[in-house]
Parts: sequence; structure tokens; C-alpha cells
Amino acid sequence: VRRKAAEKKWLRMHQIHSFPLHIFRLAGIYGPYRNVLEAIKRGEPPPKRIDKPGQVFSRIHVADTVQTLMASMNKPNPGSIYNVCDDEAVPP
Repeated sequence: VRRKAAEKKWLRMHQIHSFPLHIFRLAGIYGPYRNVLEAIKRGEPPPKRIDKPGQVFSRIHVADTVQTLMASMNKPNPGSIYNVCDDEAVPP
């Protein structure tokens, strides 16, 4: 609910002031240095595991996230919203 409200406010700013806005909704990011062992090495608490029956998650590799951002910068489309994730949601 809060994210949706924030998106609406940013989109309104884009509409009023022609602010070059792009919204990226990212799935869980994985890749180098993005795992529990690395978090522990950095002194961070490990992420909490969410395990609910029937629940699935989408993920995105950090390199694919960068590729998406670069593609957007190369062909900007202000006011666009992108759902950035893989195409195969899986259980935790």
C-alpha cells in the first residue's frame, strides 16, 4: 500500500513537472555477495526465511537488473513502470 502511494506521488511529479521518471519494481535480487554467508561476514543479520504453503517468489540476478537499467537508459520512456523479475516464480 505504501509503495503504491509513493509511486502515485512520483508519477504525479512526472506529470506536473515533466520529471524524467522511471519506476522499477524489483524482485528478490541474487548474485555475487547477495547471500546469507556474505551477510554474516559483513556482520549483518541473515534475512528471515518466509515459508508459507503455496507461496512462490520471483527473483532477478544482479547482472540482469543492471542490463534492464542500461536498456532503460539507452531507450528512455519516462513515466514507465517496469516489473523486473524472472519469468518462473518458485517456492522458497
